[in-house]
Amino acid sequence: SLNRSATGIEAAAGSGPDIARLVVRTDSAVVALHRTSTTLDRAVGSLEVVLGRMEAGEGSLGLLSKDDSLYVSLNRAMEEVILLVADLRANPRKYLNLEIF
Repeated sequence: SLNRSATGIEAAAGSGPDIARLVVRTDSAVVALHRTSTTLDRAVGSLEVVLGRMEAGEGSLGLLSKDDSLYVSLNRAMEEVILLVADLRANPRKYLNLEIF
């Protein structure tokens, strides 16, 4: 048992440089993780502000989310364009007057 302990101590002493490299890598990883966490906190804060403004009806997206009249108007206009294109295809002479000299 004393022999085993001595062997373990010798092995640990011999792996000192490996442990030092591991500590440096761990420190680097912790610093990178902290930077990422800080950036993520800022992004979440900005997103909360934007979503809050949308919820309050501010800006274009906020207005669209609160009032569907623009959506309804655009939908109607699109239906009319589709009908117009269909009629143009069915009756091109009604819309185009070609004269050849």
